[in-house]
Amino acid sequence: MVPPLRTKPLAPFGEQLREEARTTRPTSSPLPVLEKNQSYRNRAPIEDEEALRRIVEELINTKFTTSLKDLASVSAPAREYLKKLITRRKVAREEGKASDLEYQIISLIDLVSQSQEEKIVQFLNLLDSDEIREEETEVRELDPEPEPVVVNTFVQLEDLPRAEVFCAKDLPGIPDGAFVMTDPVEQYLHSLAEGEEPRPILVARESVALRTVFPLIHKSARAEVLLDTGSQICSMDADVARNLGIAWDPDIVIHLQSANRTVEKTLGLAKNIEFDFGGVLAYIQLHIIRRPAYSVLLGRPFDVAMSSEVSNKTNGDQFLTLKDPNTGKRLTIPTFAKGKPPPHIQKELWNQEERNFRASRI
Repeated sequence: MVPPLRTKPLAPFGEQLREEARTTRPTSSPLPVLEKNQSYRNRAPIEDEEALRRIVEELINTKFTTSLKDLASVSAPAREYLKKLITRRKVAREEGKASDLEYQIISLIDLVSQSQEEKIVQFLNLLDSDEIREEETEVRELDPEPEPVVVNTFVQLEDLPRAEVFCAKDLPGIPDGAFVMTDPVEQYLHSLAEGEEPRPILVARESVALRTVFPLIHKSARAEVLLDTGSQICSMDADVARNLGIAWDPDIVIHLQSANRTVEKTLGLAKNIEFDFGGVLAYIQLHIIRRPAYSVLLGRPFDVAMSSEVSNKTNGDQFLTLKDPNTGKRLTIPTFAKGKPPPHIQKELWNQEERNFRASRI
């Protein structure tokens, strides 16, 4: 018998299949990765692409004040010039003349005492590690120079006389016998001699006040009024003044200094604005400020003039007692936390905001 023939399999088996898999490389290239074009991106409604540029522009254009110590710590020429100004030297008895620049710098240190001069000299020596040398200078007769111009430095509001209180008589728009509280800035301007240039007035911004009242203002509407005995002025937001129809004098301004030493000028002074505290009337002078963190603020002048007394209860309530200096009438009113008016006042404020919004749309 003849054995059957062994035919070759059509498909490889086992080792042959694994060998072909090891030696055979794929000739096809991987599929290209297609970039996905997004038709949208995530963005919050508050995001503003121009905000960064606008904020940077405001920051680099903001004016700020600095102290002599900070100036001397970063500028060697300033230290040398300060040394020259505060170091005692031998001079002739004849009266010398100084340039306008020297008078400007002298105006910054005109209040420095003898002991403070020595401390400044020691501070400058530590920075420069140089000894101060006394030099003999002679004052020579020079060509006549124009009169030096003395720079008007800031005057602190707390250094001005306290606000006064008087009874109105023959004042337009104010009934005779009404209580009127003056403003220290206006008193200072009226005390100047004819032709005398007023000095810029500097006042610290308001501190944190937590209690409020809601008097009727300008016989028009009620507003949230902060009570801040730490503030040196009484002030109002410019938007609130516009909504209440209050005008102000743009020539009477002061300078507000914030914690970061930036100085901002007020818009003016609103005179004899009526505040009705449940029958106790007060006519107050208000400094108008652009976009403060409150609507109206009554500071220390109001507190002193009204002889106000604060009574705190164990449950957290606070009451304010006011005294009319004209009639002697006393009135106790409740105070409220900032941003939390009573329900009937809240409804009145909502109606007022709605009327103002409708008027702005016209």
